[in-house]
Amino acid sequence: RYNDPLAFVEEAPGTLADVEKAYILKVLQQTGWNQKKACQILGLSKATLYRRLKKYGIRPRLMMAALPK
Repeated sequence: RYNDPLAFVEEAPGTLADVEKAYILKVLQQTGWNQKKACQILGLSKATLYRRLKKYGIRPRLMMAALPK
């Protein structure tokens, strides 16, 4: 799960930014897009997570709306 970052990195080739974006997306998906829980798991403040979301063009509301109901 979250405690083995090396296992995740081996699955996600690319730049460090690609790996960071993929990891943030994975954690958000696994938390049901709960940003507070994602911050705790990622070890980021809310402000830092929001900056990363903006940087990578991740739009949680759109992603959540696309989920099957």
